[in-house]
Amino acid sequence: MEEHFVPYYLFPEEATLALTNAVKYQELKTKATGSIPVYPDINREKSHQIIREILTGSPQRPLWVNNRNIGDLFKCYNIRFAETPLAASPEEAASIADKIGYPVVMKLNSATITHKTDVGGVILNLNSPVEVETAFNQIRSNLAKSGLENEMQGVTVQRQVSDGAEVIVGVTRNGMLGYAVMFGLGGIYAELIKIPPLNCIL
Repeated sequence: MEEHFVPYYLFPEEATLALTNAVKYQELKTKATGSIPVYPDINREKSHQIIREILTGSPQRPLWVNNRNIGDLFKCYNIRFAETPLAASPEEAASIADKIGYPVVMKLNSATITHKTDVGGVILNLNSPVEVETAFNQIRSNLAKSGLENEMQGVTVQRQVSDGAEVIVGVTRNGMLGYAVMFGLGGIYAELIKIPPLNCIL
């Protein structure tokens, strides 16, 4: 007893918690060491160039990155995504949809409106040029009802994806915590389900 410390607890719950942590610690010690994956086809230099151009191209802060720049960044890291071309008119939207192939999704393009569904800015299952043109005018009409018609800079047209999960990814830098990464369900669930941030060092 003089050579070794023997822990003691007043209540069994504390002893159970200590044993649980001891088991977890032993599992971590015996776990095989992982390896950091290497992706040889990443174009990091080009991604840095794109980011520099974005930051120097506008004095606005915080700065919203447009869909084209985001797509260019995704391509640098071989991240698959649905192409998001912009259309400024119903006719242009229909032309883009013909090239993409149906069905397509139309979403409001606005620098000031973040939650597009709330203002009627998202329309799914468009299967023809007529439906696409009608959807463009419908989004414009929905905004006019709310007095937001001047916030519309056109629409985006995307191929409708039927499988997989829609996610939201974000990162911010806090003066005390460092970088905080957010990852969770996207779309209409982004605000419904509160996902705690994942704090990590980048």
